[in-house]
Amino acid sequence: MLYMPQLSIHRFGREIGAKQSATFKIMQHWLVKAIINPAAVVTWLIGLYFAWSGHWFTVGWLDGKLLLVAISVSLRIALLSYKMYQSS
Repeated sequence: MLYMPQLSIHRFGREIGAKQSATFKIMQHWLVKAIINPAAVVTWLIGLYFAWSGHWFTVGWLDGKLLLVAISVSLRIALLSYKMYQSS
């Protein structure tokens, strides 16, 4: 995921419609599709399993943490959809 900003810098540093720009756009797409999204799903599933197995759903702090995580995920989705599908 730390590779995404580097791809963005290289992509937006090229002329619109250039072959390198299209290559970086494809690389960004596959990075999100093949690595970042599956890792996010696995992280959510493992986190919910740990919360369930540890009986942490009864403690108050978990509600706040889940709210912050939901905000973070929403921001990530919004930024990725905005950046990834802009024409370059």
